Amino acid sequence: RFHTSNMQPCTAGMAKIPQDADISDEEVAGFVEKASHTTSESADVDWEESLDLDTKVSHKFYRTLTLNSSIYDDALLSPLIQSSHCLRSWAMLFLNFLLQFMVLSRISGVVFDEISDTWDQVYGDKGLCDLLPADHVPQFKSIRSPYAAPLSKNTKFLNCVPDEVFYMYNWSSLDLDGDGNWSEVEADTLTKRMDRRELQLISTQRRILAALKFSAKMVLSMGPYAERPEILQHARTVLTLLDEANASIPHKVFLGEVRPFLDMCLIMDQQLCGNLMWRRAFNRSTFLREYDESGFPGQAPLLFLEMSPRSGGDVHDIIHLCHVTVDHVCPTFFTVEYDRWAAKRKEMCGLPSTSSQMLPSSELDSPWDELTQHLLVAEFDSYSQYEDLQLTPPYMVFLLLILVLWTMSMLEEFRALACWWRVLLGTPASGVEVFSATESDEKRIVMTDFSLRRRMVNILLNVGPRTFISVCTLYLGSRYLILAHTYEDLIMNSLALTFLITIDEMVFAAFVPVRRKNWISNANSLEATPHRHVDACITHALNEFALVGVLVLYVVASIYYEYSREFGKLDLAEAFRCTCQVAGDRCMAAQVLGGYSSVQAAPGFK
Repeated sequence: RFHTSNMQPCTAGMAKIPQDADISDEEVAGFVEKASHTTSESADVDWEESLDLDTKVSHKFYRTLTLNSSIYDDALLSPLIQSSHCLRSWAMLFLNFLLQFMVLSRISGVVFDEISDTWDQVYGDKGLCDLLPADHVPQFKSIRSPYAAPLSKNTKFLNCVPDEVFYMYNWSSLDLDGDGNWSEVEADTLTKRMDRRELQLISTQRRILAALKFSAKMVLSMGPYAERPEILQHARTVLTLLDEANASIPHKVFLGEVRPFLDMCLIMDQQLCGNLMWRRAFNRSTFLREYDESGFPGQAPLLFLEMSPRSGGDVHDIIHLCHVTVDHVCPTFFTVEYDRWAAKRKEMCGLPSTSSQMLPSSELDSPWDELTQHLLVAEFDSYSQYEDLQLTPPYMVFLLLILVLWTMSMLEEFRALACWWRVLLGTPASGVEVFSATESDEKRIVMTDFSLRRRMVNILLNVGPRTFISVCTLYLGSRYLILAHTYEDLIMNSLALTFLITIDEMVFAAFVPVRRKNWISNANSLEATPHRHVDACITHALNEFALVGVLVLYVVASIYYEYSREFGKLDLAEAFRCTCQVAGDRCMAAQVLGGYSSVQAAPGFK
């Protein structure tokens, strides 16, 4: 204990201490702390008064919380005015969070299901495409556009064809012992080496062998070929070679009876036959040239002769040959895995739209080529959604606009949250009346009634979850918009998101009693005391230039990420181009087929 008569005068702002009063050390420390705090507040107020009007207004805006017709504001104020409404106001707040969480979880499911389903459909274990290094591509024959990006040795190529067709292009991988025959033992060994259940090359070898024998016998017994000795000799020669090979397929037979069909088996859809010819990847001359390498007489393999007796033994209409091959020959050669692949491709690619194109007369090698000078070129819906819509500048500009509007609406929410955090974490301003009671059962509320405990409860159960939901809403909503496939989807998705961010207002309007609504409408703003550094940081961080910069950066980064990430929209467009159109600079099948890499790249396309 000590006597106060020897104390110096108190600093400005300290409560006046009576002379000759006896006080404890703890009381002195309290007086000093209060004086220091009061002096700091006074300094912050004096500093704020020295600012220009715009900055002063901005500071006051972010340390002032104006109550609105929202369930969050109701849960903050109503329990203070009348404690009997505490449970009901918090129950409405939790109902709001439950509704927001349910809608947000559904949007999250749609977003991630869309990503995972597309991944599984295109690249997954049961997908149609995988990536191969350049040295795995059997041959490069594609005519590249002079404007196309150069392909490096590290370029990965899309393999979107059944593996059993892919392996047919490399005879050395089939004839493991190099004796010139492809045997069942070699096919079984290769199947085990690949260790892939769906790759059953032994079944493929048996099916091809059986089909060749059957077609040779059928051609020998068919009337239309009875007067064609070269065709009969052809069938007998094939039968003899197969019998001598003892359940194996000789290389000569493979070259003449199997290899000419493989290019058409790559496309798996007869509606792409015109595309192949228009891209100069395939025509009558190239087919006959491959067949002639075998040295067999005649002008067509036996399977075509068996299935097209009206051809008279010659290939006249190459489009007809392509249709027969895709619809009948390839399913005969290959297993059910090929059929499954073709069926999944059809589901994935959707319906085709066709256009008519005409080959230049200078590219017709024979009079028979005039039969196929006019071609039907197909483009499938799934590919068109990317190439003709999602990758076009008008769509991307519209997407940018919608995403800017969506982000702007969320910025309004984040600015409101900044006020909430500033007021709840700051020191309540003294002398500020928040609510003036008009009824006997109501309580007058001033800022000092918002105790530290009450503010912490609202941070944990009100503004904290609200902030988390807002961040998730911005992120998931942006991806939900970017993943839209059409203009209509984009507009409908944006409307759905607008509904999500107004749930709190709908709950307030639907369930909160009129009396509590009047409390909110009659309440004054909550206010925190000024703080030089905090107010300056918030004002600078949330000025219009900073907000515009953040908005532009976020929108551009979101679109760039979704388009350019691995297996994003650009990669998916390339995968759909390869799968549905058998086209593209990085498409293995397009490289093998040769010609121009796409229909649009071929000269004369209209």
